[in-house]
Amino acid sequence: MGFAIPINTVRSVADQLLKYGEVRRGRLGITFNEPTPALIRNLKLSASTASPVIVKVDKGSPAEAAGLRVGDVVSEFAGTSVRDTADLHNRMALLSAGAVADLIVVRRGKPMVIRATIADQEKAIRSK
Repeated sequence: MGFAIPINTVRSVADQLLKYGEVRRGRLGITFNEPTPALIRNLKLSASTASPVIVKVDKGSPAEAAGLRVGDVVSEFAGTSVRDTADLHNRMALLSAGAVADLIVVRRGKPMVIRATIADQEKAIRSK
């Protein structure tokens, strides 16, 4: 049995190990899901929505500070179109604390750019 690790993940981890001696995971503070029929209906989204939908924004998080909202559909993250929740999750995990990410979200049918600064996940966990 074998498995593969995307090269971008390997590079990110290696760079962080060399720079900090540890891996520093970033945190945006959102929870998102695939756009199920029930979610589309409950949030009154377009039936053609295919990108991840934000279902929770943590209080005091970088996402809240940036203006992200429940119901926003994430169509692009850090300059690349988002395919699905796994894609978004994997790309978010590559960002370290202090990184700035532009998200293109669709809110009430209109695209908008939101810039968020990624927080340090360990500090966020300790402060809860």
